[in-house]
Amino acid sequence: ELKRVIYKPIYLSEKEIILEFNGSVLYYPEDAPNSKELYEKAYLLLKRIKEREANTIEIFNPLIEREIQSVFYVEELIKRALAEKLFTFYYQPYLNAQNLKIVGFEALVRIKDGDKIIPPSEFIEFLENSIYLKDFESYSFYKNLNKLNEWKIPISINISSTGFESSHILEFLTQYESLLRKLPTYFILEITEHKLAKNLEKVQKILKILRSYNIKIALDDFGTGYSSLNYLKDLPIDIVKIDRSFINLLDDKKTYYIVETIIKLAKQLGIKTVAEGVENEDQMIMLQKLGCDYLQGFFFAPPLPEEEAEKLIKNQPFLKS
Repeated sequence: ELKRVIYKPIYLSEKEIILEFNGSVLYYPEDAPNSKELYEKAYLLLKRIKEREANTIEIFNPLIEREIQSVFYVEELIKRALAEKLFTFYYQPYLNAQNLKIVGFEALVRIKDGDKIIPPSEFIEFLENSIYLKDFESYSFYKNLNKLNEWKIPISINISSTGFESSHILEFLTQYESLLRKLPTYFILEITEHKLAKNLEKVQKILKILRSYNIKIALDDFGTGYSSLNYLKDLPIDIVKIDRSFINLLDDKKTYYIVETIIKLAKQLGIKTVAEGVENEDQMIMLQKLGCDYLQGFFFAPPLPEEEAEKLIKNQPFLKS
């Protein structure tokens, strides 16, 4: 009966309008003991349905219950991480390809809950699509600007496309201007190619403002999307991070030529290159011969807690004499 009513066309100025709809059905008190939880579960179920197809009504069931409980857990974890400052960062170095000197670090988020370290795979997708993203990215900005001032070495952080779409990234410039203006070296923001906002003109303007604050822009996972060359042409990019999927297959002739072309093109455009996911000496030697600027990967070091990363800076264990 509900479908019949909703499917009934609406006529406006002699135009026929047919509505699309989705619906979630829950029973009280079987599915939830109170109105708040009933609404939250109905909302999450509806969101799940919308991701699949239009014109669907789904009834809550035990399988969905487990999925939604998982979402509840992640949300509570993130709220607690923000309130109690449980977010922490591990730092993976990247090295000058020729002399193997550590020249910077990428900050990678974790949640430290007591003795447990929770990896981003368990919460990052929810975080990037939640109302908590701005608060987290503000904290990441502040924490790593201070760490850069302490270590006096470039640090990069990942910024979501939402940060550009909503322009909240620009608010951080005002919020942390005093820190930004006294940086001993440049700060790096990594943006992921396949998550860039659709409005490239808007992103271009934002990136130009960011670069006026001694901030460099790195294009992460380069080569995995469809518009890579357009991004290089249209956006003020300083660094290209060649995706690990290419580095892992460097011994394949076609892949080798693609990486060679990326490095040559970047040099012609005045853009630095970072090879992600370097796992062995053969890859290192090939990338050195190709003229890649920087190397990053487990062959040198995994993401490390602050104390261990600081020891690497002091010791420079990979540096050639």
